[in-house]
Amino acid sequence: MFIVWGTRNTNKTLGSLAPIWECQHCHNASHYTVFTRKQWFTLFWIPVIPLSSEYFVTCPICNYGRKVQKQEAMNMLEQYKSEVISEQQ
Repeated sequence: MFIVWGTRNTNKTLGSLAPIWECQHCHNASHYTVFTRKQWFTLFWIPVIPLSSEYFVTCPICNYGRKVQKQEAMNMLEQYKSEVISEQQ
């Protein structure tokens, strides 16, 4: 009998930000995307235990971005949601 184990990364999009930033790489202003990447321990290719998580803000055009802290990512998303709500009223 053999056991297959390893690691795997999963990405989850958390939301978009207002197009207020110009990308440092492609110089386009677009809705930046905030996403999280989790690394999982897998057993027989099934994710079992989360090992780590990282948060990123990326340009959707060229995928250039930067790593941010969890609290900074959540603050960016909350700020954008509050701006959208205030514009609708």
